[in-house]
Amino acid sequence: MGRKRLFTTLMAGLVCLGLTTPALADPPEAGGTRDPLSVAKEIFTDPGQVTSAQRGTDGIDPSSESGLAAWPQGLAGFPTNGSMYGLISSGNTNGANDPNAEENKTTDDTGGFGGLSGLDTNEGNDLSGIEIAFNAPALASPCLQVDVKFLSDEFDEFIGSQFNDFAVGRLDNTGPPTVGTGASGFPEVSAPGNFLLDPSGSPITVNGAYLVGDYDGSTTYDNATPRLMAQTPVTAGAHTLNFWVGDAGDSIYDTTLFVDNLRIIDQNPCPVTTIGPSVFKKIKTKVKGNKAIISGQVLPAVPGGKVFLTFFANGSPLKKVAKGKDAMDGNGVYKKKFKVPGDSTRCMVRTVFKGDAFHFGSKSKKKFSC
Repeated sequence: MGRKRLFTTLMAGLVCLGLTTPALADPPEAGGTRDPLSVAKEIFTDPGQVTSAQRGTDGIDPSSESGLAAWPQGLAGFPTNGSMYGLISSGNTNGANDPNAEENKTTDDTGGFGGLSGLDTNEGNDLSGIEIAFNAPALASPCLQVDVKFLSDEFDEFIGSQFNDFAVGRLDNTGPPTVGTGASGFPEVSAPGNFLLDPSGSPITVNGAYLVGDYDGSTTYDNATPRLMAQTPVTAGAHTLNFWVGDAGDSIYDTTLFVDNLRIIDQNPCPVTTIGPSVFKKIKTKVKGNKAIISGQVLPAVPGGKVFLTFFANGSPLKKVAKGKDAMDGNGVYKKKFKVPGDSTRCMVRTVFKGDAFHFGSKSKKKFSC
C-alpha cells in the first residue's frame, strides 16, 4: 500500500474514532503575523522597498491560509536579520516549533486535508506562496541576495523517490511552478527563472537536497539544508518577487522554507549562484620524530581550494609560529607537515578556509600533545 493511501486510511479511521489532533492555534503565537504585507516587510532588510504583497493567487481564502507567516521565535539559525523571518510552508506554519516527535508531520496549508481547498499545484497537491512588489534602489549593479533554509519531513528517507517537495524563487514571473514527470519517472518541478538553487546549481527539492550536516534539530522537521544565500541580478525600479513551496507526488509530509535578510546590494558581477557553508571535518594529527602531520577534510569538497594552517608549539606567539597552506584534492582532503621544536609538549593547529564564490569561509582548531 502506498504511503498516501495508507495515510488516508489511517486518518479516516481516526476521524471515525474522534482521535484526530486538534487544530493548531491561528494566527502565529508570540506576536507573529500572517498578513502578507507584514510578512514581506519582515523578509526585506529595508521594509520601505516593499510596495505591496499578497498570497499566491488562485482564489484562495486568506482567512484559512496557514502556510504563510512571519515569526519572532528563533528556529534553526533564523532570523538572520531583525527580529522576525518569513515561513512559507506546504503545511501549517504553527507546527514549525513543535517537538520532532513524529516521522510523518502532516498538516494542510489551508486548514483542509490533502490540498482539497485553497491553492494547489497542477497535480492537485499542496502549494503555498507569496508575491511581493518592491522597488530596487538605483545602484550601479543591483544584486538581490536572500538567506533561506529548506526544512522537510520528506528528509531524508524519501530522497531519490517519487515524493519530491520543492521551493522556488522567481523575479518578475508571477505564475506558479508546475510539476511534471522527469526522465527518471519521478516528479520534477518546472519554474523558468528560478534562482533558489543549491551551490551545485540544482533546484532546492528533496531529491536535490544539499546537506552538509549542520542542522541543529530545533524544529519539528526531520532534516534540513544548511542556511543558504541565494542571489540574482536585478535592475533598478519596480519588480515582482515570488516564493513558492509545494508538495510533489502527494500532499502529505510538511515542507517549509525559512526566508530572511533579503537585501539589494551593489555587486558586479552578480551571478545566479547560491553560496552555502563549508564545514571542517575532524582534524587529524600525527607526530613522528620532529615532524607533525596535519590532515583533514573540508565539505563540500572544493578541489584546489586553499586551506591555511597555523601551527603553535608550547603556546608560541603568532609571530613565531609556522604557517603553511595546502590545496584540497577532489575529496576536499588536505595535508601539511610542520617541524616540531625539540622541547615541545603542547601543540595546536588552526585551519582556515576563506571561502569562494559558492561557499562561506570556515575555520577550526585542535590541541594535541607533541
